[in-house]
Amino acid sequence: MSEEERSQLLIPDAFCSLHPLGTVFFNDLGDRMPMLPKLEDGHHIAHSTIDDTLAKSLHMKRLGLMFVDLKPLGVDMGVKLSTTIMNQLRNYTPSQILTEFVANASDAGATEFGIFMDETSFSGHNVLDSSLVEVSNGPSLVLYNNEVFTEADFEGICQTGVGGKSGRTDSIGQFGFGALTMFHLTDFAMIVSGDSVLFLDPCKELLPIHNRATLLLPLKYVKQMYPDHLRTLDGVFDFKISSKEQYNGTLFNLPLRKYASKHSLGAAWDIHRVQVDIIEPFEDKPEEFMLFTTLNKISIIHRSRGKTVHRCNISSFHGKETIIGEFRSKSLGITISNHGPDTNEQSWHVVSSLPSKPPETSHLLAKYRVRSPVVLALAAKIDVKNHTSNEKPEAVHRFFSSLPLTSSSLPVHLSAPFILSDDRRQIRLDHLDSAATGYNQWLLGTAIPPLYLFLLSDLLRTGYDNAQWWPGDVRVTEENEHTKIVTTSFYDQLLNESHQRVFRHAYDSKGCSLLPKDVVLSPGTGLSKVLHLLKAPLATLPTKVVDKALIAGIPRLTPSYLNRFIRQSAVDLGEHLEPMELNDLLVFLSGDSSDGLVGLHLLPLSSQVFGMIERAEEASQTYFVAPISVHNLFPASEHLITANIRLPVLSRLLQTQSINLASFAGPSLKLLIAGVLEEGDIADHGESMEGWIATFWEAFPEINASVWDISTFPLVPTLKSGCYTSLQNCRNRSAIILSNNQEYAWLWDVLTRLGLVVVERRNDNQPYCLWQTALSGEEFPKLLLFEDVLSAMSTTPALINRFAQLDTELRERMSAWCRQKIGAIPNDLLAFAT
Repeated sequence: MSEEERSQLLIPDAFCSLHPLGTVFFNDLGDRMPMLPKLEDGHHIAHSTIDDTLAKSLHMKRLGLMFVDLKPLGVDMGVKLSTTIMNQLRNYTPSQILTEFVANASDAGATEFGIFMDETSFSGHNVLDSSLVEVSNGPSLVLYNNEVFTEADFEGICQTGVGGKSGRTDSIGQFGFGALTMFHLTDFAMIVSGDSVLFLDPCKELLPIHNRATLLLPLKYVKQMYPDHLRTLDGVFDFKISSKEQYNGTLFNLPLRKYASKHSLGAAWDIHRVQVDIIEPFEDKPEEFMLFTTLNKISIIHRSRGKTVHRCNISSFHGKETIIGEFRSKSLGITISNHGPDTNEQSWHVVSSLPSKPPETSHLLAKYRVRSPVVLALAAKIDVKNHTSNEKPEAVHRFFSSLPLTSSSLPVHLSAPFILSDDRRQIRLDHLDSAATGYNQWLLGTAIPPLYLFLLSDLLRTGYDNAQWWPGDVRVTEENEHTKIVTTSFYDQLLNESHQRVFRHAYDSKGCSLLPKDVVLSPGTGLSKVLHLLKAPLATLPTKVVDKALIAGIPRLTPSYLNRFIRQSAVDLGEHLEPMELNDLLVFLSGDSSDGLVGLHLLPLSSQVFGMIERAEEASQTYFVAPISVHNLFPASEHLITANIRLPVLSRLLQTQSINLASFAGPSLKLLIAGVLEEGDIADHGESMEGWIATFWEAFPEINASVWDISTFPLVPTLKSGCYTSLQNCRNRSAIILSNNQEYAWLWDVLTRLGLVVVERRNDNQPYCLWQTALSGEEFPKLLLFEDVLSAMSTTPALINRFAQLDTELRERMSAWCRQKIGAIPNDLLAFAT
C-alpha cells in the first residue's frame, strides 16, 4: 500500500467512529493511558480491536510517543544499515566487543567500566511494542561506564562509520565502527545515559515507528511509560527505576539474540557462549584494559536465578606523576579480585611522552583520524618485593593503541597511536599504503626508542634493577617484525650515544647508574667477588641483550681493561680471594695471552705476599712451582708459589713460558740454597744447619735437580765433626774420599789429625742419597790413591807441625804406609813427596 492510499484510510476509534488515519493513535500504553495529558480536539484513540501488528502495518501513530520529540538523529544509523553492519562485523570478532566498548568509555573520560551478564527473565509488557516483550525478557549483556553521553554522542552513534568521535583527535578509535560490535550479540540495543534512553533497531523491524532504526526518549518518560525496558538494569551499577534524577553514567543493554531470523544480523547467543567467547578472554588479562586508559575500576557481575555474583573486580591506583624533561613517569597499582579469596596484586611502572609528529604526516593523521597529540607509553610489570620483573619467561606482552593489539617480543607493553588495519587488530606495515606504513615505522623506529631508554633509566632511578626489561631478550620466539624495528633502532642508532643512565652498576651497593659511554659489560659469573671488591663500572645484561649491546658499540670486559683497573685500584685482591676465585681471575686475565697478567701482584708466595707478574724476558724475579719437599726445606720463601692453595691455571701458565713463572729445577734449587748457606769448599756448621743438611739429602731425590747444580755448597759431611765440604771439592780431589774398608780406619784418624778433609764414602751416618747417588759417580775415585793423599797434603797448611804432634807409633805407621805406596808419583807432586 502506498502512502497516498494509506492516507485515505479511515480508522475506527474507541467509540466505533471512523476518522482519517493521521488523527487516530494506537493505544500502546493500555491502563497507563490516564498518565498522559488529555488529547487535543481532533485526535482519537484507536478501537481496542486494533493490535500492535495491525497498527505497525498501517503505520499508525503511537499514543505513548505522542508527547515526545521524535526528531530523527543524524541519518538514523545510515543507509543500507543492515548490510553496512554485517559487512563491518566481518572485520571484528566477538572477543573485540569489550575492547571497543572500553575504548569508547576511555575516550569519554570514564574511570569506571562494568560488565553485567544477566540470565534473569522478566515477564513485563510495558514496552514500546509487543514484539519487544520477548526481546526484553533476558538474557542480556549490560555494559557500563561512568560518563554521560553528550548530544554529539547520541547523534554520532546513529551514524555508522562516523560515531561521536567525528572531528575528535583525542580518541582511541579511528573508524567509528567499533560500537557496531554489539550487534554481534543483539538485534535491538538500548542505551541509557544521563536523562535519555536511545533504542537502536538497525533491522528496522522492532521499533513501533515505521522505517526507524533509532528512537531517543527521555529517561523519566521511559521509566513512567515503558518501565519494563529498564527491569534488567534496576539495581545494577547504581541505576534505579525509582530515582527521579538523571543517571550519572551510561548503560548499554544488549538483549542476547535468542534465535536467528532472516532479518537478524548474526547468530543466536546464550550466556554460556558469552562467558566463553567474550568474558573469559577479557578476564584472562584484565589489567591490559587499565594500563593506558582512563579507567581505574572494572567490575564483572553475573546474575543467575536471582543470585548476583561478582566474578571479578579490578581496581587501580595511580601514583604521583613525575615529569623529567620531555618524559613522564608514574607507578600504577592494580588489584584483581576474583570470585573467592584469591587476590592478584600487580605493580606497574609506566612512562610516557608526547613526541612532535613529522609535519608531513598531518594529512595522513586526519585521514585515519589518528589520536592527537601523539601519546606514547610503556608499561613494565614489577615485583614489588624483589624489585624485579615477576613475569614468567613465556609471559605475553603486547602492542597497544591504548588497548591491546598484537603480541610483542618486547618485555614490556607498548602503546602508541598506530594506524591500524580495518579490523583494528593489526599495525599496518603493508605496501598498500606506504604513507601509513611510514608513519607506523616512524613510531616504532624513531619515536619509541628514546622513550624506551628513558624507561630503563627511570627504573634505575626509582630503585629497580632494569635487566629484565631490556629489549631484544627473546626467550621463546624470535622477534616479530614490529619489535625488530624498535630493537634495531634502539641498539644500532641510539644506545651508544644516549645520555640516559640506562646501565645499573652491577658492583656498587648504592645502586649507582652508568652512562653508555662509561660502561663495560660484565662477563657475568666467575669474577663476581673481584668486581665487587674493585667496584668496577660494569653492567650485567641477559646473554642475548649483551650480543646486541656489543654490536651497538658497548665494550665487554677484557683482560687488558681489568688489568688496568686492578692496577689503579688500592684494593689488595690477594687478601680477599679464595683459591678458586683467584684461579678464575688468573684464567680470565690470561685469556688468549699472558699480557693481561703483567704488572699485577697476583702470584701467591710462600712468604704470604703476592709476587708481581712480569714478562719472562723482562723479569726482575722468577717464581717457582715446587713440590712440597722443597717447601719444607725453604718455608716462607719469597721465590716459591705457595703450596697451600691449588691453582689449576698455573699448569697452563707454566707451559706458555711467557711470564716469570717456572717449574722448580736445579738453578732454582741453587738460588734457594744460597739463601741458607754460602758457597765454599769447606765450612763448619752448627747443629741446626747439620739437621737441615740431613733433611735436604733426604728430600733431594724428589727434587728435579742434579748434584752438580749444588756442587759448590758445603753439603758433604766429613770425618771431622761439624765440618762439611762441597762436592766440587771432592771431585777435584782437594778432599780425600775413603772407601768403607776397616783396614784403613787408623789412616782416617791420622789424616784428619793432619788437617786433611776426609769424606767417608759410606757409613751408617752418611745420607743414603749422598753416597748412593752423588759419591758413587764416575767423577769420584772408588779406592784411596796415594797420589790423592799427596794432592790433599800439598794444600794443607801446617802439615809438618801437625805430623810432629802425632805420637811415635802413628808417625812410624804413617811413614811405613807412605813408603809402601810411594811408587810412581806424578811430577807435580814429586817435590812435595821428597
